[in-house]
Amino acid sequence: MAISPESEQTAVALLRRECHLLAERVRDWAPARWQAAAGPGITRSDRMWALVRRLGEWGREAGSGAPPRAVPARLGDHGLGDQLRVMAADLLTAPSVGTVAARALADVLRTRTLLDGTRPPAHAAAIAGIAAELEAGTYPAG
Repeated sequence: MAISPESEQTAVALLRRECHLLAERVRDWAPARWQAAAGPGITRSDRMWALVRRLGEWGREAGSGAPPRAVPARLGDHGLGDQLRVMAADLLTAPSVGTVAARALADVLRTRTLLDGTRPPAHAAAIAGIAAELEAGTYPAG
C-alpha cells in the first residue's frame, strides 16, 4: 500500500505514540494478567512476544541493519514492555521506517486491542488501514 509522504510521517508519529502507550499500559502487569487469554489458544504474554518479534521483522524491512532471522532473547513476562520499547526504537530509527510504518502501526493496534480490549483512536486505525476491520471485530490470528 503506497501512501503519501505526509501520511508516512503521520504513521511514524502514531507508531511511536502507540508503542509508547502500549509499553506503559503493560508495565505493571502481574504474572496472572500476562497469562490470561488474548485469543483462542494464546496468552497475552505470547501475543506480546509475537509483536516484539514482528517489530524486529518490520525494522529489518525498513533497513535497521539487523541480520536476517535475528530474534531477541525472550525475557520473562515482566520484561516484555521493555522489549517492545527496544524493538520499536530500532524500527523507528531505521532509514526507511516510513515505508512500513502504517503496516507496523496496524500490527501494534491489533495487538493492543487483543491484549486488553481497548479500541485504538479512529484516526490511528484509519492511517493504519484497519478501521473497517476493527469496527467489524475481525482480527487476524496474529
